[in-house]
Amino acid sequence: MKNRKLSPLIWITLCLLFVAQAGCSSAQPATTGAVTSSAATEASNFMVQPETYRNIQQLNLQLDWVRRPDSPFPIRETSDNFTAVYTFHGIHYTLDEYFARSAVLGFLVLQDDQIVLERYFRGAGPKSRFISNSMGKSIVSVLTGIAVEKGEIKSVDDPVTRYLPSLSESGFSEVTVKQTLQMATGVDWNEDYTDPDSDFSRFVLAWWRGTPALIDFAAACKPVEPPGRRFEYQSIDTQVLGRLLETVSGRPLNEYCERELWQKIGAEDDAFYYRGKQQHDILAAAGFCATLRDYGRFGLMMMNGGKLGGHQIVSEDWVRMSTTAEGASLLVHPTVGNACSDSLGYAYQWWLLDGGIYMAMGIHGQAIYIDPARRIVIVQTSAWQEPDPDERWDEMITVMTVIADELGPSQRYTQRIWDENYPFYRKILNLPFNQELLSGELDEAIFRDYIIQDYHFCQNYKKAHAILLAKAPDEKAAKAMLDYMNMIDAEIESLHATYIKKYGITEKELTGPTEYPSTELYNSYLIKTATLEPFEVGFMATLPCHWVYYQIGSDMKKMEKVQGNKYQAWIDEYGDTTWEQSDTKEVVDLAEEYMQAANDETRLKMKDAFVTAMKLEYMFWDGIYNRVKWVQQ
Repeated sequence: MKNRKLSPLIWITLCLLFVAQAGCSSAQPATTGAVTSSAATEASNFMVQPETYRNIQQLNLQLDWVRRPDSPFPIRETSDNFTAVYTFHGIHYTLDEYFARSAVLGFLVLQDDQIVLERYFRGAGPKSRFISNSMGKSIVSVLTGIAVEKGEIKSVDDPVTRYLPSLSESGFSEVTVKQTLQMATGVDWNEDYTDPDSDFSRFVLAWWRGTPALIDFAAACKPVEPPGRRFEYQSIDTQVLGRLLETVSGRPLNEYCERELWQKIGAEDDAFYYRGKQQHDILAAAGFCATLRDYGRFGLMMMNGGKLGGHQIVSEDWVRMSTTAEGASLLVHPTVGNACSDSLGYAYQWWLLDGGIYMAMGIHGQAIYIDPARRIVIVQTSAWQEPDPDERWDEMITVMTVIADELGPSQRYTQRIWDENYPFYRKILNLPFNQELLSGELDEAIFRDYIIQDYHFCQNYKKAHAILLAKAPDEKAAKAMLDYMNMIDAEIESLHATYIKKYGITEKELTGPTEYPSTELYNSYLIKTATLEPFEVGFMATLPCHWVYYQIGSDMKKMEKVQGNKYQAWIDEYGDTTWEQSDTKEVVDLAEEYMQAANDETRLKMKDAFVTAMKLEYMFWDGIYNRVKWVQQ
């Protein structure tokens, strides 16, 4: 690709090619670290044969099996003949024309657990195991999240050398697990595919020959810039994650994948990793093979927030974090024309599209497209002649987007806005105030100030709803505003009253001027927005308070409890209800109705109001903790 986002994927093709040559010819291994041009030509000629993509197990390779469970997760069959028409560069095509144009081997569309479309070509079928190429990186991402939740990896902020001390003298010495997931390691890794002396070429040759071990390439990497500065797609990063998983779990990667992922998603068929017979290391970055439907089950698990078939396989928080750009991640850019591939972002080993859509992608046209808002997963396996052509990616994403648009319900704007701002929510959750509240270590003087400031806020929050009541566009909105005002009163009379009495807070402290400018700024913004902006915008400005408090309470309830935490009653108040039963869902659903009905200009104002109020939520908590009060005269 011109922007080089996907072009580093090319290396895995050659990697596969040379291994395949070892099994399919009698050629002797080269005696140097260079990959000869004649070998590359033979490899390219071999790889463009579609049979390669579905017959890896027939080659003379080492296969590390990932066994299925006894009972697969059921996917419902379909008798419908779904079709669609799409436009690419001004020309209309059918899906059948796309399948032929893009050398598709398998194509699967799922809406929830229902098959909408399933097609196979060029001798492939439901039991064919297709190579993942770099879709395998996304599998490693999920396995990393599982290891974090199991405590095998203590934190993504840990340096990788905590678990892989053999990298202490390498460019990975100061790199964290998170930076490795984001491919922001800053190591010197040359992936020049035309240079026979590049790191890439030597890595390929080692995978073919069996020496050195693949992790030795990571140990030889030198730093070229500080980690965390910028995204740079480097497959050596995923190889490090694979070895890290093996180290912390004490199991080979295929066994860890089998136990923690493949068995739990209810895979229908065995899968496997593949490598040269003399190579010690499993190729974490790409060496995976599975059936089309099992790739689909993997996508469904992600779409469902890490859950499938009654198993919470990886947490919803991990799914959200791993598919949301933050920090050194590559940000999503607006799509211009058909240049979909130029708009991609990158998070924890997942490619990102606008609208909360994300993808696992591998060269020669392998992809898992996941649209949580429309409840759609699309899997494609292909045998493109070229490994990484921009035009192919652009057309593929266009086709998948058209299919999602045809099938999916109206997008939920509120969920999209929340997802886009989720990294900022995590900053709120991780504020010292909230973390010390969770641990029970928060200074009670700070919490006392918080109760006073929250009382001030609630009074103004109620005023904002009263203003919105006067502007309510319909009876439903008017009733909702009255209900929310009563809810605020009930909260003050229960939870706040308890702490007001406990801390001896006076009437003057509750009704006098606020000591904190962050509280005054938040109050003023809500009143101003409710007064001057349309009802929908003013209402949207109130939403972050509902949503942030619910999510903080819910997240804290899931975390390890401290016996006798003096703030447990506060945590229980906000986190003791499921989402479906919560008042917050009711508020969000109402906001969604107004967003759906709004025009583009009003919808943008609603989004801006939400974002501003989120920032004010942060300032409210942070200002109290750090005692940022008015300047004294």
